[in-house]
Amino acid sequence: MITQIFSTQNSSQKIQKPRNFINAFESVTGIDFKPADDFPMDPCSAANGGADFFFQHDFKQSFSKYKTFSNSRGWTPLMYASALCRVEIVKSLLTRNPNLCAQNDSKQTALMIAASFGHVSILEILINYSKEFSKRIPNSKFENICGLNLSDENGFTALHYAVYYAHDEAVKCLLFANANPNIPDKEGITPTLLACSDQNRQKCLNFLIKNGGNMDIRNQKGQNGYDLHRAFYTNNENKPNSQKYNHF
Repeated sequence: MITQIFSTQNSSQKIQKPRNFINAFESVTGIDFKPADDFPMDPCSAANGGADFFFQHDFKQSFSKYKTFSNSRGWTPLMYASALCRVEIVKSLLTRNPNLCAQNDSKQTALMIAASFGHVSILEILINYSKEFSKRIPNSKFENICGLNLSDENGFTALHYAVYYAHDEAVKCLLFANANPNIPDKEGITPTLLACSDQNRQKCLNFLIKNGGNMDIRNQKGQNGYDLHRAFYTNNENKPNSQKYNHF
């Protein structure tokens, strides 16, 4: 620990240095450290850290900044915690009522990020929080609070992300919350059409169709779900067996 190396019982007494002490550390000789000084970090680093203890320590000391803080890429502590499936950290952050529709520089939200990693537990926490929070605000909808159908810079929703990475349980979770399976991205690809273009997404496609996914919608190239499904299998028939159906 840094404190064990550099702290002294008497701040006026200089530390006896070994002969091979690295010159780069000369300037810190004799400096007193407090326990909280060992790991100075911003809210995103705390949420992204390896142990909940450091986050909880900083969160209790300066919790107000966690509600609106974001780094240079627009990532919030909630986004990092959602990406890493830090359940307890996510729950703590939600006690500050952060903006769940906050978007990073790619216009991604915490819900989209959780969906892309397939973290169903985080999706459920964010959705349930939004449902409870909506009860406090007249005429509000939980879908708008968590950004259920919000799109990123490419038109992807949280459901698009879950389908793209073939996280069928995440797809099921989002559909159960009434995510729209027919919202097109900038190329006219809906989550349902996206599921048609890879065998790994077959289970996702089944869930989408059962929940209103429309195979007849066409993308900007004029292809519907049946066209994309047929094209995928036709293209794979011309590949070596080792390369078939290997989208990821």
